[in-house]
Amino acid sequence: MGIAESKSEELKVSLNLFTAYEKEQIKKIFAEISGGTEHFNEQQLKKYLSRYLPDILITRLYKAISELRHHKHAKHDHISHDTFVVAMAHLLKSTITQRSRIVHCLASDEAGDMTAQQLVSFNLMLVEAYMKIAEESPQCKTWKISTSEEANLKLAKALLRSTFNKELEAKPVVQTFESAATVKVEGSAMDLVPEGVTYTEGDIETWLSTAALFLHIMDHVMYTCFTVSYVEEGAAASFHSPKIPYAIDVNWSKTSTMLDIPSLLYINHVIPAEHRGKWRQLFYSDTHGESFATLMKRITKQGPTVIIIRDKDGYVFGGFASTGWECRPQFVGTSRCFLFHLLPHYAIYYASGYNDHYMYLNQSQQTMPNGLGMGGQMEHFGLWLDCHYGQGYSYAKPLCTTYQSPQLSMKKDFEIDLLEVWGVGKKPGEELGEDGPQEKQSILDVDPEAKAMLSLLGRGPVSEGLREADPEASNPEEHNRNF
Repeated sequence: MGIAESKSEELKVSLNLFTAYEKEQIKKIFAEISGGTEHFNEQQLKKYLSRYLPDILITRLYKAISELRHHKHAKHDHISHDTFVVAMAHLLKSTITQRSRIVHCLASDEAGDMTAQQLVSFNLMLVEAYMKIAEESPQCKTWKISTSEEANLKLAKALLRSTFNKELEAKPVVQTFESAATVKVEGSAMDLVPEGVTYTEGDIETWLSTAALFLHIMDHVMYTCFTVSYVEEGAAASFHSPKIPYAIDVNWSKTSTMLDIPSLLYINHVIPAEHRGKWRQLFYSDTHGESFATLMKRITKQGPTVIIIRDKDGYVFGGFASTGWECRPQFVGTSRCFLFHLLPHYAIYYASGYNDHYMYLNQSQQTMPNGLGMGGQMEHFGLWLDCHYGQGYSYAKPLCTTYQSPQLSMKKDFEIDLLEVWGVGKKPGEELGEDGPQEKQSILDVDPEAKAMLSLLGRGPVSEGLREADPEASNPEEHNRNF
């Protein structure tokens, strides 16, 4: 009887997590899976989810749902509506602690600790599902990009890097990983997977507390598979939409990009929320020519930008400039600037706080460096593009002081093979409404995801109705240095 009461209470708690609209949506989803009957089985769930999820993940999901049964004499191979409601609460409304249990259930067929390979395999399945969903989104359709198994695997590993890095310092590693499609893909040193290491639910919870992009991917996949909140809940719709920007005013018949969907997602999730919605291509060297003067003309006074460089050794790297570029013999920018790697691995290098040498652009000066730089010191930039187009360097001995970044290029001095620059967010001047400049909002107003992340961590606002917008509020992901 105690168990029955406990199950009944869990159902009550689960129902209270959903709005009236969401409860109706859950009923409709259950009816669609079950074919209008009172129960559904594993094969019916597979039929419903097979568009996005592989069979092995659906089998694990069904097993996890089965363990939540609310009737003592329920058939072992059937799921009731009440059990489904509780499962939806676990999948869609859970805390970080509960998420760690879900990850364990979906990443492994057995009880006990998980291996690094199991976590990568699970991440890969979620990333592959996310990419299928993203390719159908209106945002992605404004791009001429796709993905690949290698790119998906690279992102799957990058999501776990903060957890893996601790082990890689002292443990042997696996240099290749057999993906869900049984194809081995070579990785760089940063992509190696620890061997002989296991992770507890506590380890997973620690990882999830900083894994904003993974949580977004998992939530987006689950909310797409079980469409509960898109229509009525405006904030939820924004939170669970793909974090892919719209490509604005791009003529893809005349230009291209080095980006694919995973790399675009990886960079865009770190950019401040107010700049994530739209990207505008300002410069592409194969289209606009290999000219520093043209580059300057096209990127100055265009607001925040993303610069992407491929050197002639095949490395791809760049930086995010948080303010517009201006030609002047001094450093500008803010601590929101960062550098990044895309090849041979994914990595973000945030501002360290050591100095404020974020951005530099100058030309035609006798006594000052002429070119574009980010981080470091004069003549020793973390990333430098010389005014004589085609030449650059990345200085780090051992790390760039401004961004704590290593050498970005394969060689310290590099030659540019391809260069592109994107303006991100609204065009300069678009912020001006009919009544003049618009008041800045709190990050909780601008970015529903940040608000949801705080709620997951148990740190959400306690006086929502009384909170005033904070003009100086910053993006919580800017401080997420371990990702």
